[in-house]
Amino acid sequence: MQRIITILSVACLVATVAGCSATGRSADGPTPTWVAGAPASTSVATPKSKETPVAKITGACPLLSASELKSLLGGGTSSTRLTEAEAKPETGGVTRVYTCKYGSGGKYPFELSAMGDSDSGGYTPAYVIGAITKGSKVTTHEVSGLGDAAVFYTLPDGNSILAASKKFGHETRTVVFSAPKVVPQKNFEDVLNLVVQRI
Repeated sequence: MQRIITILSVACLVATVAGCSATGRSADGPTPTWVAGAPASTSVATPKSKETPVAKITGACPLLSASELKSLLGGGTSSTRLTEAEAKPETGGVTRVYTCKYGSGGKYPFELSAMGDSDSGGYTPAYVIGAITKGSKVTTHEVSGLGDAAVFYTLPDGNSILAASKKFGHETRTVVFSAPKVVPQKNFEDVLNLVVQRI
């Protein structure tokens, strides 16, 4: 099952401007021990050159490999093997949401979702992030330096979310990363710093 229901609720909000309520996701077991480990590798977190955005978003796993995520979360020297699994795309109105789950031992505590919306309906990055903020129903705070707009918050179920959105051509592209709240916000930002360049 999809665990980032929040992004699907936003897709519903953006596509239909309806009163869909955002809900959290449940944790899938213990957080791998390497999550709170050493700081993220700067070679991956801060690439020396800008990435080329994909022409079209066709999946979430191609935007971030399991080994890149592990390094960005500070587990580069851990022997824990992190795997990735692309979930079946979900559709909210005209929006297709792609989600990649990351974990080990059958537990997937990390998720990355990505979507693109035509900006012809007024779906600007600020509008999308505003809808996510409103739908979260928890205290949020803006994050600067990630795309054109970004927001971070923690859900009552113990998971944190960082969502970022940017304009690309005639699309507004949005990515959402979810992980247990023990992961420092800086690591969330490192992950999306890389992914936002790729969308």
